[in-house]
Amino acid sequence: MTGPDREERASGEAISLVNGFVPGGTVVRGVAELERLLSHWLLASNARTVGHVARFGGAPVITVRLDEDEFRLNRDTSRAAANEFVRAAIHAGGAAKLRWRVIANKKGRINRVTYRADGHAAPGWFAHLREPASESRAPG
Repeated sequence: MTGPDREERASGEAISLVNGFVPGGTVVRGVAELERLLSHWLLASNARTVGHVARFGGAPVITVRLDEDEFRLNRDTSRAAANEFVRAAIHAGGAAKLRWRVIANKKGRINRVTYRADGHAAPGWFAHLREPASESRAPG
C-alpha cells in the first residue's frame, strides 16, 4: 500500500526525512535496508528518536519486511539504540549477519525483535513482530 501513511521506495534510494525524523509508515525490505536507513538518519539528523513521538511514543514508524515475517520499529526508538545497531551491523559485516531473535517482551508475549548476540533486548530499541510467535526463534 502506498500513500500518505506508507513510504515505499526503491532499494538503495535514500528516504526523505521530515523535520529530522523518519516519516511514519516507512517500509524497508530486509535488515540491510534498515541498516542503510538508520545510518542515513544518524548522519542527516540530530533528533533523539527515530520518529516524531508526540502522543504516540509506542507507535511504529518503520516496517521491516522479511521473507515470512514483518516487524516494526517504534518511533520512540532512541538515537543511542539506532547507533548501537548500526555499529553492531558494521562490526558483523552487515545487518544480515547479526544474530536476529524474537524474544518475550516484558508482558511475556514473544514478539520483541533483537539483533544482539546475547539474545537480550537493546535498551531503547523497540522492535516487535506484527504477530506474536509461539516460541523464541529467528525471524524470517
